[in-house]
Amino acid sequence: MTTKNYKPHIFALSALFTLGNTIITLSGLSVCEAILLPGVLIITALVSAGLKNVAHKNPRAAFLINIMVGVAALYGAVTSILDYALFLKEQQSPQIAVWPMAIILAVVVVNFVACKKSAVYKHSLFVFFVVVAIIAFCFVSGIKNFDLDNIEVFFNTNLSNTKAYLRFLIPMFVLPFFISEEKCQKTAFLGALSGAFILFAVTFQTLLTLGEAFDTPFAYLKTVSITSVGSLFTRLDGLVWFVFFVTSITRGIICTKIAVYSVKLSFVDIYKQKSL
Repeated sequence: MTTKNYKPHIFALSALFTLGNTIITLSGLSVCEAILLPGVLIITALVSAGLKNVAHKNPRAAFLINIMVGVAALYGAVTSILDYALFLKEQQSPQIAVWPMAIILAVVVVNFVACKKSAVYKHSLFVFFVVVAIIAFCFVSGIKNFDLDNIEVFFNTNLSNTKAYLRFLIPMFVLPFFISEEKCQKTAFLGALSGAFILFAVTFQTLLTLGEAFDTPFAYLKTVSITSVGSLFTRLDGLVWFVFFVTSITRGIICTKIAVYSVKLSFVDIYKQKSL
């Protein structure tokens, strides 16, 4: 497969990576923060791409940048795994501790890390269409549950939730370093923006459905769980479980791969003075 043919795969991977575990912890975002996500994402991508260029041109700076990216990647990998493990504990197996589930998820991620990048690309392209179809289906099906009285929630201008932004932006700093195909950087950028706009659509649906109850754990899951479609699909929350799984795993795979590369280049192959 040529580099050109990887563009749709990279677009899909970037969108899934952006959704990541952020869609699980959606209740941490206000609507204003969700609106600002694409703009903040642009700034983060530009800074990250600029540092990547510096690392390629300046071998001395490459070491420090590799360390920075490695730390961000480790943070993204750990949070994506733990957030999904906490979700499983709360929703499915409250009697089981978080750590055994986190270890199982980590093993799944490591198995993907051992695969070639092309395998991650193909996986992302396939599940991206499924994820978009699920979110679109849940959105359309949930329109009847919208309460326009909740529109006042949109005037919440709280921008103080820095924790939610950091959890979103620190892993996003890693993404440009995973895309080695230079001609596909723009494609990755557009994919990330698409993921941000999907997050906004999910936030919009959740706010209009739950109103003040938006600030609850797993808000999007709660929104979809009260949606039914005829007698066939009485509850749709099972579909969201799939979305949570594949997006968290995708972010975990990419972040873990970059963390491993960072350690290798910074400490094992330090004498080569290469950059990510």
